[in-house]
Amino acid sequence: FNRFIGLIANAAYGIAHQVMGATNFLAYSILNAMAPQITKAEGAHNRDKAFLLSAYASKYAVLLQSLILIPIIFEMPAILKIWLNDIPVYCVLFCRIMLISSIIDQATIGLTSANQAIGNLKIWNLTVNTSKLFALPVDFCCLYFDLPILTPLNNLKFQDKEHL
Repeated sequence: FNRFIGLIANAAYGIAHQVMGATNFLAYSILNAMAPQITKAEGAHNRDKAFLLSAYASKYAVLLQSLILIPIIFEMPAILKIWLNDIPVYCVLFCRIMLISSIIDQATIGLTSANQAIGNLKIWNLTVNTSKLFALPVDFCCLYFDLPILTPLNNLKFQDKEHL
């Protein structure tokens, strides 16, 4: 990342990762509370209950994460201004994208526990991580051919363009 778009954008990416890590704490707390119940249900050969509990875990994680992150997403420039004073270029954009991605990832967080309880980790990890891995060559090609960093986002409309 640093090689293609520079140190400032790399710093913005690092800050966005810190913000995402801090906000994911809540979702993992929900998962840690429900994982033993999911495992217990699967151990009792009650797979329907295990999947029901994993669906509840995912729903609650998305709901609570959304309640917290949606206002943060909209107020990201103000929050970063308090924290950093001088906001790096693309920092607000990177933070918003990562937080939206975090909300989307919570939709399957309960299924991860269910698959761990079942013991089907190989297939689950291949399925989930292969889709994420496909983005790497696309991103590399975009950066290699000097496409603007916002190329995938050209059709999106942002309200405060000075903070991109």
